[in-house]
Amino acid sequence: MSWLAASPLLLASRSKTRQDLLRSYGIEFETAPVDFDERAFEKNNQSLKPDELAVALATEKGRKARENYVDRLV
Repeated sequence: MSWLAASPLLLASRSKTRQDLLRSYGIEFETAPVDFDERAFEKNNQSLKPDELAVALATEKGRKARENYVDRLV
């Protein structure tokens, strides 16, 4: 698989695991970690199941990254 978009995917995370996963699939990416307090978000969303929390965290981090990279796929 190869990345076909004009610019690399923007990964809003510092996760080495996510970076390794993207690399293993041949997806070009750049990292742009966002200033986001995951622990506070988790505390304010304790009713979420673990899988729901993971999706919510990824969504919020993506939204935060879009504030600075409006023309990029996050």
